[in-house]
Amino acid sequence: MHLRVSKALLRSKPALSPSSNILDSLASTSTASLLPAASSSVRAIDVAELPVLSQKHLKESEVGKAMVYSEGFAKKILDNELPRSLRKDLVLTSRPTTVLRKATVAIVENLKAGKQLKVILGGRSGTGRSTVLLQTIASCQDSGWLILHVPDANHLTDARYAFSQPKGDGKMYEQPVVAQALLKRFLAANDKAALGKLDKAVLQAVEKGSKELASASERLQTLLQSSSKQTPILLAIDSAEALYKTSKYVTVENKLIEPSSLSVPALLRACIEGSNSSYASLSAIAALDKSSGLQVSSKQVAKVSPGPLTRTEAAGIYQHMADTLLLESEPSDTSFLENLVGSDGNALLFTRGLRAIPGATARGVVKKGKRRGVSVKNDRLHSITVTVDKEL
Repeated sequence: MHLRVSKALLRSKPALSPSSNILDSLASTSTASLLPAASSSVRAIDVAELPVLSQKHLKESEVGKAMVYSEGFAKKILDNELPRSLRKDLVLTSRPTTVLRKATVAIVENLKAGKQLKVILGGRSGTGRSTVLLQTIASCQDSGWLILHVPDANHLTDARYAFSQPKGDGKMYEQPVVAQALLKRFLAANDKAALGKLDKAVLQAVEKGSKELASASERLQTLLQSSSKQTPILLAIDSAEALYKTSKYVTVENKLIEPSSLSVPALLRACIEGSNSSYASLSAIAALDKSSGLQVSSKQVAKVSPGPLTRTEAAGIYQHMADTLLLESEPSDTSFLENLVGSDGNALLFTRGLRAIPGATARGVVKKGKRRGVSVKNDRLHSITVTVDKEL
């Protein structure tokens, strides 16, 4: 069947409340019918047919469209320690896919124009902060930017890495192991051609710090200070609220250490907040959970939120889930609207309410004899097409 979404429905502001009346929402639109007759041609799309997310797709007209991440990006970035919930979403198809968000377009445009070099990506859990962060990284890397990705800042403060006591009367606890891990991640995430754009001395310093623990912290600072218009570097941090919460490290007196006294979290905070002029040319984006109650107060920082799903974004996600056999039931306008309203526009809740959960979450997962993301035909399945009525 075809899900036909009218322009009026896309423009209208839904009363995003679980108690909203779906029938009233439908009646309020000027479209005559949201459900034309069922289509006879039904198949699940091969995700390889989707366009690869790149700089040329970062425009308003592409918002809500499904795309795949490039193979290089998947190998260099997505195989890192991503948050579990995000990783589970990315392995449900034969190649990792995403639906372009409006916030991504705005953030990338401002970053590349130099209007906003420091961005806090706020919002409550499930609004799509991590998705927008990855889309931003993919677009910037496609444009030749160098990327330093911190997929989970909790790992910098949860005491999994060794640290050293302050020297003399100092109050900063050094984390050379963490700094070295970040330098190694930087070298692994960027190809040789991109790394070749770095000043030769900076690249040598990074390579040295990735091998010599004693100099790792100093070399990390050198790297972050080297960003310029000619060689832009994007520092991208997920779960950045961990940089502002009491860490799990303890002093010799058995007292918990604040992240401002840990060398790497303190460095990254200075980069995010723009409080140190040494990192003025560095672009930084940090996803921070608004529900944590934390506020980053700095005039240098632009605060952006993905916000609730727009009708265009939600329709794109719904279409993509139907195309890749991820819907729990047959697609319909009722299912679409009930889940959008019931989720209050929360991207995670919206998809979770629609999804047919597989027995295992691994690429190439098999359910009912069908491999997700691969072209198949099934008489019990229906494809949907989201269209927009231009004349209403």
